[in-house]
Amino acid sequence: MPRCKCCKIKFKAKYFNQKFCLEKDECLLAHVEYSKEQQTKRNRKERKAKLPELYPKKYRGYLQDEINKLARKIDAKLGHTTCIDCGKTLIGIPQVDAAHFYNSKNHGNIRYNLHNVHSAKSDCNKYSDNHKVGYRAGIIERYSQAYMDRIDGLDLKYKDIKLTNKEVAEKLAIVRKLNRDFETFEFDNGISARDCFNMIIGIYN
Repeated sequence: MPRCKCCKIKFKAKYFNQKFCLEKDECLLAHVEYSKEQQTKRNRKERKAKLPELYPKKYRGYLQDEINKLARKIDAKLGHTTCIDCGKTLIGIPQVDAAHFYNSKNHGNIRYNLHNVHSAKSDCNKYSDNHKVGYRAGIIERYSQAYMDRIDGLDLKYKDIKLTNKEVAEKLAIVRKLNRDFETFEFDNGISARDCFNMIIGIYN
């Protein structure tokens, strides 16, 4: 027999998953309050599920923000403390960006691909006329020409990604958890880290 959540006395339930005995006024009142709380939780959950459909652009931006955060964490953990573009230190500067080699505006198909995102100084990422030249040289120096060729091939390999608003929300939850649990992962280099996280996220499998 279940035990009343209010008076703690065992009772014979009249319906499935009954929490309160309903025999005393205080137990009946507790049942009403509990039912209200549960309905509020259900309503909140339903509203949350609808948000990606109501604000699709915002949620795609949230996903990009979390991908960018993950890329910066990868580089920092592996000791890449210099800008991929100009080679200057990232330590102690006001803002470190996650810079896309192929910009997200014209290459939305690979905006979430971690191989296309590396840490850079904000002024290099936003204002440098030689951004692509320095970025390319930085990738080759840090990794290899072969890796740069791989990045160059992303656009053709992933010509289109069709993520529904619901899938964006699902991927966002995955990347947020990866960022929370980031320190539990160990990697040899930035390429294998990006391979692993891309696979877990599941957009570019």
